Parts: sequence; C-alpha cells; structure tokens
Amino acid sequence: MHLLVEIPPKLSVAKVMRVFKSISAREIFKKFPRVKNRLWAGKLWKPGYFVRSVGSDVTGEMVRNYIEMHKEKKGSPAQLKLALKSERKQA
Repeated sequence: MHLLVEIPPKLSVAKVMRVFKSISAREIFKKFPRVKNRLWAGKLWKPGYFVRSVGSDVTGEMVRNYIEMHKEKKGSPAQLKLALKSERKQA
C-alpha cells in the first residue's frame, strides 16, 4: 500500500502511522470479521513502515507518479482484491 499524506509539523509521523494502522485494521475487521482469523496472530499490519519526505530531491509529483505506476501493475500485492465467499454469493 502506498499513501501520499501531508502531516502537520506538530504531529509525529509515528503517531499518525499508529492511528492509521489502528483505525484501518479495526474497520477492516469490522467489515470482514473472518479476515482476523486468517492472519498470523490476528495482526493486519506489520510493525514497521517507510516514510520519505517530499522536498527538493523528491517532489510530490514524483511520488504521485510512483503511486500511479504501482496501481497499474497487475498482481502486485496492493492490487489483490479481498474476496470472501460471503461476498461472492452476494455479487
């Protein structure tokens, strides 16, 4: 998963990532309860993350292009769809 996020200087990157991972995992588990049972130790996210600031060497446009390029790669982990049996029956 790739995100381009603007974080105000008064917030720490670590706190923003912790909150993002916590809320997103809670919402995914709420919508897809069986997912938690299929994960190792019931954890959706790994503890680490990578952050790169945008500035003179790397522009926001470069990051946007990188994210767009990775969206188009078929079969990449970011593009795999979560399809549970219950959803397939509803479709």
